[in-house]
Amino acid sequence: MPRLRAVALLVVAVIGCSAPSAASPTPNVTPSSAPTTSSPAPTPSPGPSLLKPTIEPTTVPLPSFATISAPSASVVWIIVGGRLVFRSTDRGNTWEQRPFPPAPNADITFIDDHEGWVSLAGSGQQCDAPGITAWHTIDGGTSWEQPAPSGLADGRCKLNLSFTDGSHGFVDSFDPQHAAAIYRTTDAGKTWSAPSGLPDPPSSGTQPGAASLQPGKVRAFGATSLVTARDTARGRTFVFRSADGGATWQFAGVGPTTENGVALV
Repeated sequence: MPRLRAVALLVVAVIGCSAPSAASPTPNVTPSSAPTTSSPAPTPSPGPSLLKPTIEPTTVPLPSFATISAPSASVVWIIVGGRLVFRSTDRGNTWEQRPFPPAPNADITFIDDHEGWVSLAGSGQQCDAPGITAWHTIDGGTSWEQPAPSGLADGRCKLNLSFTDGSHGFVDSFDPQHAAAIYRTTDAGKTWSAPSGLPDPPSSGTQPGAASLQPGKVRAFGATSLVTARDTARGRTFVFRSADGGATWQFAGVGPTTENGVALV
């Protein structure tokens, strides 16, 4: 009996020690936001329009198409179906969907993993649109600024917006009645210089009403800029070179005969 009484006293002592004290007040806990582990993205320069789009569902009706912009050996951007944008920073092994402005059937050009442009050429008979609509992001697509460019005044087709860095960009200009030419900018697309014409390659002059040369996207290789131009009537591709940032262009060579475009990498 003495042993049982000792055990009972021990159990009571343990329970008494584990019970909460009635005199202890309940602390008030104020929730705090999670700490930020990375520095905030730079704020875009003021512009006429700033948009922060939401990510749409990833379903794309098939068949579809995709446009790729690969600014480096590891960074790849892709737009699927003209409306969904994905980014890879590991050569395409993994992909992350990024917010995208309302620009269906748009084209993309990126210079790194966070800065790029989306372009949507104006529509109209014989490409009579006066300019090109473009959105610019410096934070990987979280926000998009729509600048109000000046200098794109003619009514020719304007396609293939491309940038070689954060300031220098190009836009192709062409139609069946004029020789192909290329606009250029040095202030991230705010103002554009008068277009520089591409010289006629050997045995491929353009005539009114006939298919003219259609340039591709300009690529920079050091101090030299290169662009391809396809003769849709003959299925031939030509290469042009500029040593002064696109102010003038010279014929450089003949590319392969193909129904598809030629990419410069």
